[in-house]
Amino acid sequence: MRLLYSLGILALVAVCAACTTTQGGVTPSRPAVQILVPAFGATFLEGQPVGIQSVSTDPTGITRVELSIDGQPVKTDQAVTQGQTQFNVVQVWTAQGVGAHAVLVRAFNTANVSAEASIPIAVSAAIADLPTATQAPIVIVVTATPPQPTDAPIVFVPPFPATQTALPPTLPPPTPIPPTPIPPTLPPLVFLPPFDGGMNVVVDWDGEQMQLEATANDTLVGGDDGDGIAYIEFFIQDLQGNVIATKRENNKPYCFFGESDGQCTFGRQGEPNFRWSPDKPIQSGWYFIRAVAHTRDNRIQVAERPLYVNLGDAPPESLFVNLTEPSNFNLEKELTIRAETDGPSSNSGIDHVDFFVVTYDSKIVHKRTEQSADYCGFGGGENNQPCNTYNFKQNGLKWLNGDPVFPTQYIVRAIAYARDGAIAANTVFFQIDRVQ
Repeated sequence: MRLLYSLGILALVAVCAACTTTQGGVTPSRPAVQILVPAFGATFLEGQPVGIQSVSTDPTGITRVELSIDGQPVKTDQAVTQGQTQFNVVQVWTAQGVGAHAVLVRAFNTANVSAEASIPIAVSAAIADLPTATQAPIVIVVTATPPQPTDAPIVFVPPFPATQTALPPTLPPPTPIPPTPIPPTLPPLVFLPPFDGGMNVVVDWDGEQMQLEATANDTLVGGDDGDGIAYIEFFIQDLQGNVIATKRENNKPYCFFGESDGQCTFGRQGEPNFRWSPDKPIQSGWYFIRAVAHTRDNRIQVAERPLYVNLGDAPPESLFVNLTEPSNFNLEKELTIRAETDGPSSNSGIDHVDFFVVTYDSKIVHKRTEQSADYCGFGGGENNQPCNTYNFKQNGLKWLNGDPVFPTQYIVRAIAYARDGAIAANTVFFQIDRVQ
């Protein structure tokens, strides 16, 4: 599979005779707003000052710029000179509330027409200050001349009488200095952007042996398998998204079951390697097999396949599910999810369809169970109406679980459950290039 990225320019000209006009019949312009700092998806510690730098331009002049966090106003700055065509300002917000936040900057021009720009950021819990170590007392044995005073506490041991044989002084045990605690490492809320290249995962089960391997290349480095790739990580998950096993391969060929003479080996039923991990034997049922390729500069590509394993103790496949949306895999504004079912078990009736949106590192950011026959991942579809779309900006650049919407790659899964007990699963990926 090869992803091609292209840049396009969309020009929109709106002409409306009924629009509000300024004096002279000229339609008022709208400001152009850009957030320069922080970066899209940046992470800050709670309590840390965050400077939001923006630049707003308008040919008629900018009058003020407002900063809001999660829809709540934080600060308003008036232009130094009313009517200046460009206004560059830094507005400071103290990071608070662990989790994702939506930063919105809105600029107004002299006609009081506004425009805005927004980005998501994340806040992590602050690391507690380290305790200050207490200095241990200094132990001194007095012989003839007393020592000079010190700032630290002093313990004196008197000398023995001259008529007795001097014995080595018994010193009190030193006061132990407590070890300096190491602050916990906090998992930052980060995202990895995609690289331009090819990525594929081959998953096949013929009833006796299983093939599981991946290929990837970064086109900026080369067109051969492994070019520019630091490693590929495999994830094996069950239908509920639980991670059963992971494996990292640093060199090509990228094989889950190992390799021999430069070729991937198969996992064969009854042999020792027919396991997801040492304590997880492969059993009949549905699995999701995902491979994530990482470049040396921390960019990724994702590929995932559903896999049905039948070891002879499970019924044959009689149900199929297909994801008809998203049909566009490069998104900027919104996401629509829709599924259809087919097969003999579909005719007997579908009980429900489970939808998941999953990050490249296995976190579920959206889940919905749908029983309506149109099977929409965000609801809707009743009475021949289209499925609901999930608009990123209107939802504060967050998923329904509160996680930020990052410009990276995600997986959509659909799992159909028929009334006769049959199950089917399918998966597609989509990529958010930016959020408008």
